[in-house]
Amino acid sequence: MLIGKRATQVVYTLFVLVPFGIAAVFALLLYPIAWLSMLVLLAVLPAILIVWTYRQARELIIALSLTSLSSVGYAVLMYWALVG
Repeated sequence: MLIGKRATQVVYTLFVLVPFGIAAVFALLLYPIAWLSMLVLLAVLPAILIVWTYRQARELIIALSLTSLSSVGYAVLMYWALVG
């Protein structure tokens, strides 16, 4: 183990939630449509819950797939906010 189970869970949670803080800053300053990116939290929060409560490694695959889908959704909505 490099950093341990608990530290890995904390790092994952931070890495997943930090982009939403960035989106909130964008929404407050210049791009109000960026608030729509918060809808992606509906997929991110279950992934975080899975990471913190998993019992088998295959449950982490579900969290990984939710994270992947969330990153695409976040990217599309932030693109719309910044360009569209």
